Amino acid sequence: HAYEDQGVYTVTLRIDDEDSSFTDTITVVVNDVSPSGSISGPDTIIVDEGEEVLFDADVSAGSIYDPIIFVIWDFGDGTSEVGLSPTHSFDENGTYIVTLTVNDEDNSITDSVTVIVNDVNPIGGIGATDLEVDEGSEVGFEAIGLVSGSDADEITSVVWDFGDGTTGEGITVNHAYEDQGVYTVTLRIDD
Repeated sequence: HAYEDQGVYTVTLRIDDEDSSFTDTITVVVNDVSPSGSISGPDTIIVDEGEEVLFDADVSAGSIYDPIIFVIWDFGDGTSEVGLSPTHSFDENGTYIVTLTVNDEDNSITDSVTVIVNDVNPIGGIGATDLEVDEGSEVGFEAIGLVSGSDADEITSVVWDFGDGTTGEGITVNHAYEDQGVYTVTLRIDD
């Protein structure tokens, strides 16, 4: 006999003959068997902002009488998803604890993995090569190829250091050098 549910059961054996009967009982304690569930892969995952990560759950029911009801992932960033093998990307750098929860009718079990998300720097360049200008003449500078570090980030500032103690802001700027000399122009892009 297979018991479908946990509990305490009394089993009785009764033997009858023509003149008498014999009865014996035993107690059977049926324990609930929890589902199993674990995250396949390393305990720590390192990715860049915006990079997709495939998560994979290895799950099984505790018994044929307690099927798995659901498998849910909590990604630690305010989002979750149901399923065995979801993909997820993290928009912001930081450390996230991703938790897998497997439930049957009576129990749940959890497993977790740490995801470290690296910040991705924005990119861009100066739309000019080395220049030679007369002192006092205005020269234009343009930031080109501006790309934020991830889809979730927006470029928040474009700052120019003209190498003469002055700065400017914007994708295109003009500047006049008051004194002769060799100056290094630096472009800083923030997201």
